[in-house]
Amino acid sequence: MQTFDPVTGAVSTDVNVGWAVTTPLASISNDLQNTSRAISIAMSTSSSSGDSLSVDLAGHAGFEVGEVLTFGVEAGATYDMSKASGTSTDCSVEITYPGYSLVSMAPAAWQQGTSQGFFSADPIAQACADEGQDVTGFTFLNTPPYAMGSVEDGGGFGLLTNLLVSNYPTVTITYEHAAFSTCTQSWSETVTGNLTLLGFIKLGSFTQGAYGSKVEAGSDDISFTVTFTPSPAVTSLQPNLQAAVLQVVPVQGCHLPG
Repeated sequence: MQTFDPVTGAVSTDVNVGWAVTTPLASISNDLQNTSRAISIAMSTSSSSGDSLSVDLAGHAGFEVGEVLTFGVEAGATYDMSKASGTSTDCSVEITYPGYSLVSMAPAAWQQGTSQGFFSADPIAQACADEGQDVTGFTFLNTPPYAMGSVEDGGGFGLLTNLLVSNYPTVTITYEHAAFSTCTQSWSETVTGNLTLLGFIKLGSFTQGAYGSKVEAGSDDISFTVTFTPSPAVTSLQPNLQAAVLQVVPVQGCHLPG
């Protein structure tokens, strides 16, 4: 497939590996605008051994991490949201993705006659069937280091056929046993930055800062809420500049609301 510059519209002369997206763009856009459909992830944290935090994810076994959520700002400073001034390790975190779309996709099939596309499943299937046999046809020169077969059947070989695309999430942290007055003295709601979950999951990738924050008091000084919402700069881009960040997460099963 050929690509183009989203700013100038100039078409590149290079031909790149192509994947066909079969879901219409209008359908994806409509899904993303329907923010009444949302995916939410809830977790709670508490102190564990040493500097570790214990994380309980709703419906799943708990685990320990070094940091749950960090907020990095333009100046290079990074705030661990369980250890920042006035916060606490006893908190609940809710991540809500408003509006999502399940996008169907497939690799561009190789066409021998036109030399278009790149993917041909037949040689792989034949090599799997011929493995360990002295036959004519496609075979693997070296035994693959992973279990052949589909992921669904317990194998280690498969293709992406769908992408779950959503808007930037809203992240809400509710603190207990904290100090609201101390937090408001050191925290600036005018600063934008980027969020990282569990030390490696980037919730946005906008260099100038994808998120702004708001701090709200609870019923007393020892409880309060910090809410991170997407910056208008990342939600008002023209269509050609909009992009989806691919994060592959292995799961045994999932259920989507709505």
